[in-house]
Amino acid sequence: MKAMLFGTFDGLHVGHIDLLRQAQELADEVVVLVAQDSTVEKVKGARPIQTIEERMQVLKAIKGIDKVIAGHPDDVYARIEQIRPDCIILGYDQNAFVEKLEHILEERKMPAQIIRAKKYQAAERKSSMLKPGLLERI
Repeated sequence: MKAMLFGTFDGLHVGHIDLLRQAQELADEVVVLVAQDSTVEKVKGARPIQTIEERMQVLKAIKGIDKVIAGHPDDVYARIEQIRPDCIILGYDQNAFVEKLEHILEERKMPAQIIRAKKYQAAERKSSMLKPGLLERI
């Protein structure tokens, strides 16, 4: 099964790592789409701290991620159509572009299952919580 997940991944933290772990447990192949800087600015109202190239480089270094791709600059759903995943895994609190996702999948004849990931158990998710060696366990 091929899973796809997407997000900003700016300042990778243990919540992100847990999301990636959940994807790895569900699928044989994990594809991660990294949002364009312009998309992040539109959704979050501010540019990301790290460039898209930096965010992608960090994700490519994580064992168990099969492919890391940049989001399409004009059509946030285009890469889903290109990859044609069996399932799309959403973060427990992910809301951007989710409202129309089911409709877009149906309209573009992509039968991907949408799965909402479980919340990471820590009370907070921030970069300062990242422990040495955490990435090596994935």
